[in-house]
Amino acid sequence: MSLLKRFRFSYAEPQSGGRAPALPRLKKRIHQLSPYINTVAQRHGLDPDLIHAVILAESAYREKALSPKGAMGLMQLMPATAERLGVDDPWDPMQNIEGGAKYLRFLLDRYQGDVELAVAAYNAGEGAVDKYGRTIPPYKETITYLKKVKEFMSKGLVAFQ
Repeated sequence: MSLLKRFRFSYAEPQSGGRAPALPRLKKRIHQLSPYINTVAQRHGLDPDLIHAVILAESAYREKALSPKGAMGLMQLMPATAERLGVDDPWDPMQNIEGGAKYLRFLLDRYQGDVELAVAAYNAGEGAVDKYGRTIPPYKETITYLKKVKEFMSKGLVAFQ
């Protein structure tokens, strides 16, 4: 079964809540955003599959996704984080991806390139990762989120075809 089909059945509710979009719409959105994601990834020295995996886990490519905690857009930026990253309009897909990529780069630098810690901090916050001695916080949501992102990354963009 393809990664996208497994996503629909296993992870029908992205972090932002709500239902995952229908597969044809999801594939179309991925293909529309891939060139921009590749450009942003290169600019920030990131693996584009990491950005895709975070977007898939966070919002299932729904640019108007809003979490119960107030996180917004494709990469589910919290208002304070968006402001800190210079994102004027977190609902704008390009600004949201740029901000999310900047934040991932910041987290990777902060945690010496440790992708798992960076992804855990993206989900739970830097304070949570630091509180637990720069280890993955023992939060069920964060552990599940990290598992999703790692699975999506391990399949790479080939799985999105």
